Amino acid sequence: MKKQILLIAIFSIIGLSSIKAQFSLDAELRARGEYRNGYKTLPTKNTNGYFLVHQRTRLIGKYKKDEFTLKLSFQDARVWGQSKFRTNTNTLDLFEAWMKYDFAPNWDFKIGRQVVAYDDKRIFTTAEWQDFGQTLDLALLRYRQKGWSVDFAMGANNNSNADIKEPFLKQYQVNQPKYFGYLWGHKDFFDKKLKVSMLYLSDGSQKKDTPSTIYLRNTFGPDLWLNLNGFLMNGAFYYQTGKSPLGKDLSAYLVAGSVGYQWDNSLKLKLNLDHRSGSNISDGKFATNDNSFDNVFGPGHKYLGFMDYFAKPVQQTSYAGIFDYYLTAHLFPKSKLSAFLAIHYFQLDKPYVYGQEVNNVPTIQKVNRSLGQETDLVLTYKPRPDLRLDLGMSYMLAENTLEVLKGVQGQTEGLPFFGYIQIHFKPQLIKN
Repeated sequence: MKKQILLIAIFSIIGLSSIKAQFSLDAELRARGEYRNGYKTLPTKNTNGYFLVHQRTRLIGKYKKDEFTLKLSFQDARVWGQSKFRTNTNTLDLFEAWMKYDFAPNWDFKIGRQVVAYDDKRIFTTAEWQDFGQTLDLALLRYRQKGWSVDFAMGANNNSNADIKEPFLKQYQVNQPKYFGYLWGHKDFFDKKLKVSMLYLSDGSQKKDTPSTIYLRNTFGPDLWLNLNGFLMNGAFYYQTGKSPLGKDLSAYLVAGSVGYQWDNSLKLKLNLDHRSGSNISDGKFATNDNSFDNVFGPGHKYLGFMDYFAKPVQQTSYAGIFDYYLTAHLFPKSKLSAFLAIHYFQLDKPYVYGQEVNNVPTIQKVNRSLGQETDLVLTYKPRPDLRLDLGMSYMLAENTLEVLKGVQGQTEGLPFFGYIQIHFKPQLIKN
């Protein structure tokens, strides 16, 4: 059924190209082969590395006439071999579907399923590393004029349409906020040498088995960039307050910053800090108070290392929070052939984590805060604007505390390693 709908949509969009309007049809194919022997967790004496291949295919149509714009994007995201041969298992889905109305000078209204990403993508991200990416269903009001950008959006999530037998409020089963809204503002100064943004996000989760009770969480803070003749500086601070999704009193923060220098197109060097606050789980207050920062709609791969040991920093640090001190070097960043190197040192914010279970109850263990050092290297070749090839390699030098977090203390063996090769092709098929 989904394939039939896709074919109808494709031919309908192509038919629109004959009308006096702006129309484009783009495609995307991304295939990534990976070798995993320590990706996300540590290898042990009883584990073996393995190969797998991801593939994502998208067809993207965009139509614009007068003050209206329509975008439809379909995607198929899969791992090779996940479906049995000669079956019609369907992995096709709708990725984007939105309409934009430019109703006044400098103002527009955009509604539907859409990609949402701002600034350094710490709170909202595209999640491009994932096969399926990330889009949100929302209504968005935007203002643009003279370097000012202001966005206001709201969304409400449900499992499905109303139940005819019981058309009332029910528990939302998906692991994401039931309601959310945000306000984002951005301004450029001094010919874009200084850029300043401010984000306020409010999201609400239902209390378990009491859907009328909403735990409201607020995340807000500034993001700043400075570029003075090659000298680069960035700083971000986000504070979280209100109630956690579990109903605890919330007080948490994220601090991130970088300083560096770029020599034309030859080399960019930066020193970076990424810190998410954590909770002291040994404190009796943890039953009612939460100090662990959650990045809400933020990335799981872009930060904290490409091996994704801390892609979900709250859960994967046992609520303890994390520091990431890292150096990045980008060689020939604007050339066809470029290289990116990152060296990370990870450390817990709080020295208490959950250890082995005793009588089905996890013990609380005091640990050394040092987690280990990760090195990431990515080589990129862009022979043409619509084609990109990546070769990535990462390894982790783990400390004992990381073994405790991953539940493999005293069992690890070998060097944790992750490698991949990726091809990303994005041709434009039709444009008028």
